[in-house]
Amino acid sequence: MHALIRTAFLLLAATVASTTTCAAGDAVFADGFDPPGVLLAGPADGLAIDAIQDMPPRPAPAGDVEDGLILTRMDVYIDRQATVGQVNETLIANDARIVAMAPDHPLLTLVIPRASGKPALQKLRDTFKASPGILLATMPYVPASEIVPDPPVADPASLAYLHASRFPAAWNLRQLATRDCATRRVPLRVIDHFNVLPADLQAVFDDQIPEYQFYGEGSPTATTHGYDVTLTAAARFDVASQIGANPFPECLKVIDMNADAMTWGEIALWAGSGDQTSNVVDNFSLGDWLPCETDCSPANFNPSIAVDLASKALAWRSDTRAWDRHSLFVIAAGNDGDSTAARLYPFFGLADFASPIALAASPELFGNVDNSTDDDLAFLSDASFLDSTVAGYPSMRASADDLARLRRFAAQNLSSPVGTAPNTLIVGSTTNQDDPSQLQVSTFSRRSAMVEAVGEQIPTLVGPGHRGTSYATPQVSGLATYLWLLSEPLRHATVDETVEAISANADVGPRGTLLIDAYASVLSLDAADANALVPSAETMPMRLALLDVDGDGRFTESDLSTIQEQLLLEGGVLQDWSRYDLNGDGYTGGFHASRFDLDRVGSVQFSGARYSTVTETIEGRTAYFFEPALLDSEILCYYAYSPLYTGDTTARTSLLGDTCANPVGTANEFSFGIGGANPVQTVYGGGRAFTVGQPFGSPARVAEFDFASGGWGTPQILSDDWQLTPFAMAANRGGQGGIIALERLITYEPDALYVTRFDGASDSWRPIETLDVSAYPINPELLNDSVAVGVSASGSALVVWKTGSQPWDHWQLAAALFDATTGEWTDPMPVSDAAFPNDGTYTKEILADDDGENFYVNIFGSAQATFRLQAKTRTWAEVEPYPGYSWHMGIDRAGRVLGMGSSGASPDQIIASHYDPSTDHWSTPVVVYTVAGSGAVQKNIPDEVTNAIYAYQGDGSEACHFNFCVAANGDAVLVSAVDASATSALRVSYYLAEIDQWVNRGIVQATPGFSVAMGYYTGNVDIAWYDGKIFTQHLDRLNGLGSAQEIFDGSGWSWVYPPIVAHDEGDAAVAIWGARASNQLMHDLWHPLH
Repeated sequence: MHALIRTAFLLLAATVASTTTCAAGDAVFADGFDPPGVLLAGPADGLAIDAIQDMPPRPAPAGDVEDGLILTRMDVYIDRQATVGQVNETLIANDARIVAMAPDHPLLTLVIPRASGKPALQKLRDTFKASPGILLATMPYVPASEIVPDPPVADPASLAYLHASRFPAAWNLRQLATRDCATRRVPLRVIDHFNVLPADLQAVFDDQIPEYQFYGEGSPTATTHGYDVTLTAAARFDVASQIGANPFPECLKVIDMNADAMTWGEIALWAGSGDQTSNVVDNFSLGDWLPCETDCSPANFNPSIAVDLASKALAWRSDTRAWDRHSLFVIAAGNDGDSTAARLYPFFGLADFASPIALAASPELFGNVDNSTDDDLAFLSDASFLDSTVAGYPSMRASADDLARLRRFAAQNLSSPVGTAPNTLIVGSTTNQDDPSQLQVSTFSRRSAMVEAVGEQIPTLVGPGHRGTSYATPQVSGLATYLWLLSEPLRHATVDETVEAISANADVGPRGTLLIDAYASVLSLDAADANALVPSAETMPMRLALLDVDGDGRFTESDLSTIQEQLLLEGGVLQDWSRYDLNGDGYTGGFHASRFDLDRVGSVQFSGARYSTVTETIEGRTAYFFEPALLDSEILCYYAYSPLYTGDTTARTSLLGDTCANPVGTANEFSFGIGGANPVQTVYGGGRAFTVGQPFGSPARVAEFDFASGGWGTPQILSDDWQLTPFAMAANRGGQGGIIALERLITYEPDALYVTRFDGASDSWRPIETLDVSAYPINPELLNDSVAVGVSASGSALVVWKTGSQPWDHWQLAAALFDATTGEWTDPMPVSDAAFPNDGTYTKEILADDDGENFYVNIFGSAQATFRLQAKTRTWAEVEPYPGYSWHMGIDRAGRVLGMGSSGASPDQIIASHYDPSTDHWSTPVVVYTVAGSGAVQKNIPDEVTNAIYAYQGDGSEACHFNFCVAANGDAVLVSAVDASATSALRVSYYLAEIDQWVNRGIVQATPGFSVAMGYYTGNVDIAWYDGKIFTQHLDRLNGLGSAQEIFDGSGWSWVYPPIVAHDEGDAAVAIWGARASNQLMHDLWHPLH
């Protein structure tokens, strides 16, 4: 049952005892009183500040509000040296009376005769400012709700807008938050606009917020804004359309305060009243009123707008300063980022100027903290954002008199130094997407907010699809209250520590967002240390609550068994946001990684986390954990072998020993470690195979496979820098050259590429070299597909990367060449002026002739082109377009290029053509076969022939590119779909170079997840695929296709991916990259064939 308190604001019926004559004149007051307020009491020569009494604010009648202005109110701020007589004479002269004031506050809210509109109010404001005893006067705007009008139609899930901020993961500690919470409820005040709800909507609200208090009278305005904001902060965790950021309202003391028809000055008095010793969260999804919505003509931009805002901000800072330690103000950044006003004046597009509360928290108000310095209020003289970008509009810079008045007010009412408000969080909005990496700052959101939350497609009482910083703000308020429920030390600390716990853990997104991370903020509540911290119930109560799934207060084998069972059962297939999602990415188990601070070393409690590589001794071995990207299973392993675990160690070994210790398996099994990165495999024509990979949090390493023994050599560490991650690898045909390109993964470095080359003379990988690519920086939008490499038989190498400039929606190619004759790298050079869209265009095919004279770069995907580098002259040229679509290329020992692609005909045909570099022409295409069941074909990889031409990974050497290989003598093989169906069998088409003819070598009943290898000198072919088990099939160049063989039972494995490599002496090997369900590890398991 909810406690509903509706109270009218008290009107102080004070008797005016003054020597000043109190004549009301002939004024007509809309309130129905004559006069409705009071004058100051006391002797005329007494100080007015001493005569101010306690007179709580009360709202004006709703009918007095038009276009955001209260036509019967005015806020004035008296000079502390003014007398009672001066103030009262000014009031009487203007037919005004006092309706709200508070002792020792210079603000007087006045009731005035109803003005005819904005011009009359502006004139009266200027009259007050020029009157004796009055220092400042501001326009009586009602704070505006920060909601974007006319929301688009949408139907988001009840939790969708909370996913990116990882709220569901934070709620996994709810047993700690809700324990005995009825005795320690956290106060949440929502200062907003509340109307009188229809009975059906009121019932919904009462059900979602079972207990709340309401102060003020519900207004007749048609808005549910205040109720929607309250629900966004604290709606119950149930199946309703909306779930709050803190979905445990039974643990909150929710107070809804109606700010309708009140000025900012009155709200400041209100917010600054009451108990100043208990911490409270105050939500303000309100902003200052824009000067125009539709009519943005010069007449609507009053030159005093910025001065008015500064006046209200100084007054807010003065009136609420006593709350710095105990009241957390969470405020909206404003929805004017893309408004006409912001385009005319940059001032209106910045969050610092969204409201008086925002400006009070901004260094723009007080400069270098000390309000006596010349930096104070400097923005009021800044033409760069107070002068319009369009001629004919007035400047809003302050006059010398305005600046003098503001500084006098500050000197009288704010001690020096006062500094910006430390208890405020300004909240902007982001878009609402399933993939957090795609989030962007909402176009409407003012820029430079302190933090952001998803503010689009928000469900409300009246339906889905609403948007605005109004809805982002209560998510932060809800998070603050949740943190206080979890941590009594934080709740009773000064609220600036809560500001830090939220802002310092915000996630900096690739598109410039500062999204709150509820899970990281919750984890920051545990203790931290600069050097070492022993995990325990005392030091890490949050992490203990996360792992204590049976709720007995301990982390034991019972919890291990339950969590492990769930991780294996779910396998990370669906984003379910379950109780067992330890890393907070929404997936239970599987190989989805997310940041998690394990050891708390170098982090700060109630502040930001330091993510690094940490170690733990597991079953006698040292295990490495990469905190910026951890799996659920890795978090479980780390804490299971830490002092936080207090269960039976024998049971632990039985449950997790194999999983966590990650031992090397049989002779032909090679692991990069827990959570190893996807390796890149390659093979040399000289009979050597290498694989490169990187365990999470450990340096990249490369190892050689020995075909003779069927085992792996000792991995070679490429660099001690664990941030350097391999992105591309290639090898030449002679077994004497190779190249690996690496990029810095975490600390993004667009101006550098890192390469290591295999040196045949020393039989080793050379130390990593740094290529300065600052002239053509790497495109940050395409980090995972930004670089490709190739190497010739002579040892010359080419590295190509995607470059560009903001807004990064297109990219161009740049390259650097390693000249084997000089042993030097060239400076970066552009490949072409052509620009390609960021929509699935790849650069994985780089061909080189044996002597390194010509390199070819084939771009394919949504756009396609081929470029040729003549190495001696360092010149690039675009190759004549292929006579078809979606082509792939290979090159033989003589430098002849063969291309395979789609004809684009109906029905579609797979075609082949040779390229002659001397003439820059392709030969007349030869039809290899017709794709059964295909219709008309479009240029960008037609759906009906996707299986026929889609690129699967081959062996990574020069012999093969995806499902197409070319041998030294010009022979080639293409493995592609027989028909256009998703379940098509695969046809093996073989090209016999000596007779210039394609032949059908048979059908393979493989799945689309296959790979092909070809012995470069022998022309023998091996195919591998996964269909629950790993199968291979061998094709002898002369004797044809052999039978399929099962080589590995993949039952219990996930993500099994079978790259295959071929040895020229007839051997082959299959690499199984995947995870065993028994231990949730990634391995390379090489199976020698033949």
